[in-house]
Amino acid sequence: MAGETILIVDDEPSAREILRALLETEGYRVLEASGGAEALVVLEGGPVALALADLNMPDMGGLELLREIRLRFPATGVVVLSGGDQEGPVVASLQAGALDYLSKPVTRQALTASVQGALGRQAPPAGLDVHYEKSGWLELTADSELETVARFQSFVERLAAHRMPPETLEDLRFAIDELGRNAVEWGNQGRKDRHLNLSYCLLEDKVLLKIEDEGEGFVPGAVPDPAEDPAASLRQRSESGKRAGGFGIHLVRRLMDEVLYSERGNVVVMAKRLGPRAAGA
Repeated sequence: MAGETILIVDDEPSAREILRALLETEGYRVLEASGGAEALVVLEGGPVALALADLNMPDMGGLELLREIRLRFPATGVVVLSGGDQEGPVVASLQAGALDYLSKPVTRQALTASVQGALGRQAPPAGLDVHYEKSGWLELTADSELETVARFQSFVERLAAHRMPPETLEDLRFAIDELGRNAVEWGNQGRKDRHLNLSYCLLEDKVLLKIEDEGEGFVPGAVPDPAEDPAASLRQRSESGKRAGGFGIHLVRRLMDEVLYSERGNVVVMAKRLGPRAAGA
């Protein structure tokens, strides 16, 4: 969304200079602040769509600034930047309401993707509760909104980025997006008074995902494979008011190594092996 105003908050002039150059090349209007206190003054001067805040600053750290922005300037989203990729800061940023987390040095591709994604995002969903264990288990519970799915998806990517190849990350991204949307739109019937429970666990040889909604459930085996007759499938979904491209369940089954549903059908657990996929799997 070129033309939007973005605030860079970093106590290192060279870091601000690099980020400014990258963002201005993409057509954004860029403001700068050397610390949290200065950033709050800048924000009082006019609307800012997004703030890129360094995690470690002497006067006010990125997480403290994030909390102040959420309290005083809720229309401004925040992406946290840090010189490390440790799990602790990633989860702390999620818990505090960051839209994304980027590790320095930031590449142009990563920055562009993060900024574009953050500008299209909403405020943190209501009822957000995050539980994290050092064993690698992350659990997120929040109101049933697409933003809940997007938030979980982006932070799974940040937690897993340095631990698995890009193609595996892409499979996880698709699985979360497709089945997460199904849980919001069809499991919970779009009702925001219902909740989603999303879990991620990284084991030595596989990654596990769980998506649970509070809906009445369904029979996964009764869903026809649209690949057998794509035209008829699209027509049927259109007539029933379902979104286009609802090939999700069958595509996810092809991408993941295991996909298991609860008896009621409102909980799905998926596993993706981190080694070579077995022949015929």
